Amino acid sequence: MRQLKRTDAPQTAAEPDVERQKNPAEPDDAGAVSPLAYCIGGMDATRFFAAHWEKKPLVVDGRGRTPPDLLSLTEIDRILQFEGLKAPHFRVFSAGQAVPERELIAPLKIGSDSVSGVALPARIYERLARGDSLALQFLEKIRPAIRRFCADLEREIGVDCQANSYLTFPNTQTLHIHYDMHDVFVVQLSGRKHWRIWDDPVPLPLRRPDKARHAASVERRVRGAALIFDGEVRPGDVLYIPRGYVHCAEARAEHSLHLTVGLLVERIHGVLERRVERLLARLADDQSMRRSARQVLAGPDGRNALSDLIRAAGREICASDASPGNAGTPVSCNPGTGRSAWSGRLLELSLRLDDPECTDRVLLVGPAGAAIEPHHLAVEAAQVLAVLTSGDCRSGIAFKALVADLGHGSARTGVIALLQSDLADVQRGTA
Repeated sequence: MRQLKRTDAPQTAAEPDVERQKNPAEPDDAGAVSPLAYCIGGMDATRFFAAHWEKKPLVVDGRGRTPPDLLSLTEIDRILQFEGLKAPHFRVFSAGQAVPERELIAPLKIGSDSVSGVALPARIYERLARGDSLALQFLEKIRPAIRRFCADLEREIGVDCQANSYLTFPNTQTLHIHYDMHDVFVVQLSGRKHWRIWDDPVPLPLRRPDKARHAASVERRVRGAALIFDGEVRPGDVLYIPRGYVHCAEARAEHSLHLTVGLLVERIHGVLERRVERLLARLADDQSMRRSARQVLAGPDGRNALSDLIRAAGREICASDASPGNAGTPVSCNPGTGRSAWSGRLLELSLRLDDPECTDRVLLVGPAGAAIEPHHLAVEAAQVLAVLTSGDCRSGIAFKALVADLGHGSARTGVIALLQSDLADVQRGTA
């Protein structure tokens, strides 16, 4: 294991350390290594979730292994020059600040029409020549290799993933010292970058504070906390940084290209928040809930009466949570539960549906596992969502038979909305 340079932190008497994992992941029978195994360096997944997940960083020493073929400088060149890159799929950073989007985009004329927000390659290259940095965003939506990587990772850990790349030139820092609102895997693809991570994290931050409070929180930790990692990250290396850990990175002697995979967990707070919002919407029609709280409290045994109402509401929240017919984004409270094998692969689904020679039969199913019939798809997306929310799903239709119906734009939009919202899933049917 290579020696990682450290920086003393005189503010603390003892400096904690960050675990380094250096055992390469074992390939499967097909010679492949899963995204999770690559990102945690062969560490047992159970140990990773117990010791590191949402708790503390992990440094994976990838010496001797080849980074995954996800993105390269050559591919970035091609994206900029030939693929009509649009906002918000890119940002340029100068001295840690985002360059205003309006300086880098222009409408693209297509006959008598125009497309807005198209990147101007010449202006971006001019900025990069000055040493500015380039971030490509939401790559899981536009790059097939990254989409597959994220979809496979989603199945392994049971949370949504979002991927951004960062191209940084020598002696440059893309972002100021900060902490993120979600956990990340940092996958170094080419070049090198020097990272610093401080101890004393913001404990599982829920909402991003305003800039002033964020800056004050970061400064307080940089001054008073110890550095737990201060070292260079090379191709093949991976960092796991839980949300709330203050960190920064800079390219020094050479360029750096890395992929940051954001792990977008479903927080318990968010689950409860949605349940409460739905309950309040239903209770708005209950006349007893419109009474003055002061009047209830002033009555005989008022406080107990109000407590009874609150407890009843709590029981209804729990009941709605347990109901299999209740629609809503499913929660993966236990990492590793995984998602549909089709998750994040709408393009592949679309290609299968559009192929008249395709013999596969698949089902579009609602939350309770019942197949959705054609008339449910021949309406606007919002109406489809309403049908599923009401639990009005009938069984018995093979999705292959819906190809003709999906030719209607609103129907296809509805399917995509359902899949993206996890209000429906795709399952293989019988031939």
